[in-house]
Amino acid sequence: MSKEAKLSRSLITSASIPREAEVMLTLRADGTVEDQFFKTPAVSGNDNYVAGSKYAILKGIGYLFGSTDNYKIAMLHCCEFVELSVRLNLKVQSHSSILTVVEPTKSYILICFGSAPNTDCEIFDGTSVTQLGFQSNYDHYSGCLVSYNGTPTAVKSKYSGGNQKVEILGASSWTEIADHPGVSFAQGCVEVENGFLTLGGKDPSTSVDILDIHLLRNDVWSNVGTLQKGVKGPGVISFGQKILVVGGVDPDGAEVESLQWDGNNVTSSEIIYSLTEASTRPMVFRASSGMCPP
Repeated sequence: MSKEAKLSRSLITSASIPREAEVMLTLRADGTVEDQFFKTPAVSGNDNYVAGSKYAILKGIGYLFGSTDNYKIAMLHCCEFVELSVRLNLKVQSHSSILTVVEPTKSYILICFGSAPNTDCEIFDGTSVTQLGFQSNYDHYSGCLVSYNGTPTAVKSKYSGGNQKVEILGASSWTEIADHPGVSFAQGCVEVENGFLTLGGKDPSTSVDILDIHLLRNDVWSNVGTLQKGVKGPGVISFGQKILVVGGVDPDGAEVESLQWDGNNVTSSEIIYSLTEASTRPMVFRASSGMCPP
């Protein structure tokens, strides 16, 4: 792993940490960690500036969307989240989905499925916000957005109408492709060569956490491995042949599971770190050690 993965702790439990700071941790390749601190605008009471938000990187700059203020956009600058004057038109909530899209002539962040009926999206280009102008065919509440062969793709939903549905984004509409084989929602998603993976999730009828890992390639689904521990709402990041599955909804704490990926199957996995609290859809991104020390 050439760079460390930075993970957001969704809650701050230490009374010594001011409410104007958010603590994160850097997870090194050997499983050791270091705390890092990011300054945020002041919040009141038990509010948390980043909890329930969505995070994406555009042209090397990190942006935060939503949280207690569902319409806010903040930029990460020199270890500080700076709130922008531009605002979202649609709510961003914990069940929303987000994806950085890089095209030959433009790059933007696609932000979707935060408000009922969970079929709308908008675009942030680093300066302004515009609505997509058309809706997905299915609800994708608590699903995910992922790149599939360079195309933004919406995957699954908590609700029965869209639970196994997968759609790709076109110039003027969403197009349905092969249904996902599993009945689950709040899965992790990550792009791999010539396809993408879904990892874990929760069965909406039994509330059981899912272990399965599925691959979509050439519009065909296959089961390519299992997690050691089922997880709902993880963050996922890929480092080539290494994939980290981070956090998730678990009141007793969540794990960081490292998967070995050979291009076709998950060949091995191990739990490399245990979080002491739930961390729903945590921000996970590549960073350098010592970037934002206390």
